[in-house]
Amino acid sequence: MSQKNETTILGLALLLTVGIVGGGVWWFTNGSAVKIGNTIIPNQETGSNSSLQDRISFGEKTLTSGNISPAKKEGVQAIAAKSYEKAIANFTAALKLNRNDPEALIFLNNARIASSKSYTIVASVPLGTDPNAALEILRGIAQAQNQVNSSGGVKGVPLRVGIANR
Repeated sequence: MSQKNETTILGLALLLTVGIVGGGVWWFTNGSAVKIGNTIIPNQETGSNSSLQDRISFGEKTLTSGNISPAKKEGVQAIAAKSYEKAIANFTAALKLNRNDPEALIFLNNARIASSKSYTIVASVPLGTDPNAALEILRGIAQAQNQVNSSGGVKGVPLRVGIANR
């Protein structure tokens, strides 16, 4: 292919990419219910608005439904009270009872970080609409967070994970 044809194709690809990205940014900021400047998003389950803080947890509240062990409840209360050593003990006990609980593992890793410097990500999962799929997604995220933090973090900085119910 000649250089002139390659330049034309690359230019068209660049324009198409810029258009798609620009359209996506516009859609998220103007055309959808998500407002970046505000922290109000529609609650799909009830149709009402709830604050973003009510739908995100770093360990201070549980978002998964189902049977929650007393140890996990106490761990959540301990993180909310910033009693990280107690939270670590409770989440460790909760994982002994149900080692397949990704929320407990994520919260345990967050409790180990306590209030230290960390990189933070939030995973948006469909806990309200598809809890089984959400738990599978969280298992992968919990495993990745555990591996990253066990190997020393990202350039020495651990990874804190939040869970958002979308």
